[in-house]
Amino acid sequence: MSTVGQVRLIQTETSLMLLQQVLREHLRVLTNPTDRLRLNHLPGFGPTDPQQIRACADYLRMVGLVEAFTDSVYQSLVESAASASSEVVTRALDEHLVASSLSWRNRREAFQHIHGILLPRSPRWKDLEGGVLVVRNAIAHGLGELTRKQRRKTDIYQRLRQINVRLIDGQVRLEEDSLRVCAEISRSYIEWLDAQSRSVVA
Repeated sequence: MSTVGQVRLIQTETSLMLLQQVLREHLRVLTNPTDRLRLNHLPGFGPTDPQQIRACADYLRMVGLVEAFTDSVYQSLVESAASASSEVVTRALDEHLVASSLSWRNRREAFQHIHGILLPRSPRWKDLEGGVLVVRNAIAHGLGELTRKQRRKTDIYQRLRQINVRLIDGQVRLEEDSLRVCAEISRSYIEWLDAQSRSVVA
C-alpha cells in the first residue's frame, strides 16, 4: 500500500486495510442474499430490512475506523512530544487524551492547538463532517433515523445526497454506492492525516 519513498504510519496501513475489508465483506454479503424476515417498521426503531441493518452496521464500522485512526495518530503525536517522567504527568496526559477523543469538535481543537494540524483542511472534510458523520450519528443515536436535532437542519437532505445517502421519511437509506463513497471519503481523510502527522514528526 505504501508508495515508494513514503513510509506511512502503521495506523494508516491498518486503517486502510480494515476499511477495504469492511467494504469488500459488505459487497460479498450483498451478492449472497439470505432469507429475509420482514418486520413492520415502527418509527424510532430503525430499519427492519436485513440488508439495511447490515449496511448501517458496516457504515458505522467504517466511521469508527476513521475515529480510532484519528485518536491513535493524536495519541502517538502527543506521546512522542511529551516524555511521561512521573505518575502525575502520565495521568494528566491520559486525561487529555480521553478528553480529546470525546467528540469531533474536541479532536479538531486538540489537533489544531497542540500540533497545528487543521482537520477541516483535509480534502473532503465537508463531506466527512457534513455527511458521513451525520449518517454515523443517525445510525448510532437514531437507529438509522435522523435524530430530532438533525431533523431541524434544513439542508440535511441535500448534504446526504452529495454522499449518495438517501433519506426516506427521515430514515437513512444506504445503498452499495453509499458505502463506497463513505470508504472513499474515509480513505482520503486517513491518507491526508497520515501525511500531516508525518510532517509534524519530521
